Amino acid sequence: MGILTVLAAPFFEEVLFRGVLFAGLRDSLGPWTAGLASSMLFALLHSDPQALLVLTVLGGIFAALYHKTGSLWPAILAHSLWNGATVAAMVLLMANR
Repeated sequence: MGILTVLAAPFFEEVLFRGVLFAGLRDSLGPWTAGLASSMLFALLHSDPQALLVLTVLGGIFAALYHKTGSLWPAILAHSLWNGATVAAMVLLMANR
């Protein structure tokens, strides 16, 4: 499950939310509005009300990385690092129970 969370999910989520949704909206809405829209949808689809703000901000950071570099790879890497840190924190918390 950890491998899917750290490797597969970031790849597919970045392709969908930044590569398809953000890129598709950017020309008509501009980068700020497209980034906000794709980030909010990204956060909402994670179905975690407590993390809504954090996930929206992260989605915005990932969109900015994609927009600035023109490549999805920096966003995928940042997303993987975030998910990896989250998984590591969860494992540590469970081990210390």
